[in-house]
Amino acid sequence: MKLRADQSSLLGASALALALQWVPMLRPLSLPFIYLNTHIHELMHAVATVLTGGVAARIEVYADGSGVMYSAGGFMPIIASAGYMGSMLVGTGLLMASRTPESARKAIGALVAILAVGSLLWLRGDLVGLLTALAWLAGLTVILKRADAGAVRWTGQFVGLLLVLASWDAFRTLWAVSQTGSHSDAMNMQMSTGIPAIFWAGFWALLSVAATIWGLVQAWTNPQMKRKS
Repeated sequence: MKLRADQSSLLGASALALALQWVPMLRPLSLPFIYLNTHIHELMHAVATVLTGGVAARIEVYADGSGVMYSAGGFMPIIASAGYMGSMLVGTGLLMASRTPESARKAIGALVAILAVGSLLWLRGDLVGLLTALAWLAGLTVILKRADAGAVRWTGQFVGLLLVLASWDAFRTLWAVSQTGSHSDAMNMQMSTGIPAIFWAGFWALLSVAATIWGLVQAWTNPQMKRKS
């Protein structure tokens, strides 16, 4: 299948954004995208905590792009896996919904609502989290109101793809914590299930590959996305 210009640019931009995260000297260039994923990632932890009977106290997002959700109670295996899995589901939904400009506009609007509500509920005393959330809310709102149909669809697919591919970051995070002795979602899953952290990092990464392929196929083979002659 020959890719259209917008499809090629989508894959190129997504690959570049992902690659920048893995190069320490270039990582600051990708921070805007990392911040969005961190917000969604920690928000999914909070939602999972509440749904499993726990209490989500607050979310903090740090300048380096990392984040944490403070909570008590709940079912740890679900809470620990909800960050990557939740971001993946949100990203896949956004990617698939962005088949047409009309559905992309609705999907981006839903993402704006999710981010806004999550920020109101759980961001507390966190200047970085507040500023980055406001920046993304403002940016996405401007796109919804000012961008043309093609740009709205491309943005929906780009943001969705980045959220799906974020599960690859589990490997980088796992390596980092192995050097510092701190915790990660994969390490929390190991503590909860007894299954090695590397399994969970690999499992999430493989799921992200499958979700990427499936989401792109669903989006790009939709008849409404074909160019009119």
